[in-house]
Amino acid sequence: MASTVARQLDSRERLRSGRDQHWVPALVVAALACYLAPRILTGADTMWMVALGGRIAATGGLPTGVPFAAAETSEWPNVPVLGELVMHWIHSLSAAGLALALLVLSTITLLTLAHHALQAGARSVGTALALAIVGVGMLPTFGVVRAQMLSLVPFAMLTVLLRAQSSSPNRFIWLVVPLIAVWGNLHGGVLVGVALTGCYVVFSRLRATPGTALLVGLATVAAVWMNPALLRTARYYVGVLSNEAARRGTELWARPDLGSVFDVLMVLAALALGLAALLRGRLRVWELVATLGMAGATVTSARHGMWLLLFLLGPGALGLSRLVGRDQSTRSTPPATHPAQAYERTRRARTLGVLVRALTMGLAVVAVASVLGRTAVLQGPVQTVQAIKALAGRQVVLAPEPLAEDLAAAGVTIWVSNPIDAFRPEDQAAYLDVWLGRDRGRRAIEASDVVVARLGSPALTLAGSTGCIEVGRATDFAVLACRH
Repeated sequence: MASTVARQLDSRERLRSGRDQHWVPALVVAALACYLAPRILTGADTMWMVALGGRIAATGGLPTGVPFAAAETSEWPNVPVLGELVMHWIHSLSAAGLALALLVLSTITLLTLAHHALQAGARSVGTALALAIVGVGMLPTFGVVRAQMLSLVPFAMLTVLLRAQSSSPNRFIWLVVPLIAVWGNLHGGVLVGVALTGCYVVFSRLRATPGTALLVGLATVAAVWMNPALLRTARYYVGVLSNEAARRGTELWARPDLGSVFDVLMVLAALALGLAALLRGRLRVWELVATLGMAGATVTSARHGMWLLLFLLGPGALGLSRLVGRDQSTRSTPPATHPAQAYERTRRARTLGVLVRALTMGLAVVAVASVLGRTAVLQGPVQTVQAIKALAGRQVVLAPEPLAEDLAAAGVTIWVSNPIDAFRPEDQAAYLDVWLGRDRGRRAIEASDVVVARLGSPALTLAGSTGCIEVGRATDFAVLACRH
């Protein structure tokens, strides 16, 4: 009788221990959020969406081109309208709203991928280790507010959906189509989703159900066009992929730099997860093709490394689980010789589980409080923007990123800013050249009434050589009036 009671208690202990240890990955995510919360910044490719979303919300219609820019943009097709409205609405709630949204979206993304990895057979320790590696490799992504944060959750949802379909193909593959349609209205990162879907359809689904694969593939491509730009959507994406910054490999399109600590961490993280997935994981053919494609894209632009790391999280967790061995949740527990011993083990496991959950929740609360407590910092360079606005008035201002976007959000007319692909190629080139101090940047200065350049920068020297005169300063920026 005592032996039967002991076995029952041991069984309950193992079940509860397994559930409790699934909180360990969540604890890692909470710790990452707690670390990032007091460090989150607002970067380029953010405030232009807020500014444009505010204009759309105020007028109830889509403006022609980029309304806050003086340079020609009338032919630009505005695709991510929903994303612009979302960014505007979040920012309008609080200056800390976008930072909090980044924290929440990053957490949901990591937990979604981690949960699927656990369901696929990964152990808690291996999944937690994979999450830690991804977190370290993606510090700039999780720590800087940019428009790409709108693509995080859709990417995670699509990855989970496609992997589930690989294991058990069914009619739910059609969920890809509305997901891509919504994602395309949020952010241009949807192209990654289309490519990922293409890998699955061609290298996995086509052999099993060719008819469904073909129809889903065509519908997925068509879903990209389901936005306000409609037939002009292709022109938008051609502009995004061929803009001057992308062509030069600079700004947000810069290639990985081994002199950058963050880029080195990203490369090392990708190598660690990739090796774990290849050696001990379960990479299917379509996943291998997708991984190689993302790796190639990362070589051309470091910003694509985020997709590679997120995609490798699941297979990497499986591989690491096998490398580090089974964790406590799956180790067989020798039967207790007495019910009291089994009860004591159950009590200790229960206490540990409660502590892990409490610590996870506590870190989450601290992270949210840290973001909300940084409202003044997250408002951006308010004093700088107001000083420049007072000096510039209604004149056209030439300013570097991300200051140009902050000025646009404050109602200042700028010459060029993000989205840089909205402007003519010659204007894009001139805008980038002026900050490098190149003579070809004179065209940008001559088209502007006011130039804002950082003190001691090549742009300040170039502006002075064209006859622009300093009329004031705003923190570490010089404001120059140009008479052409």
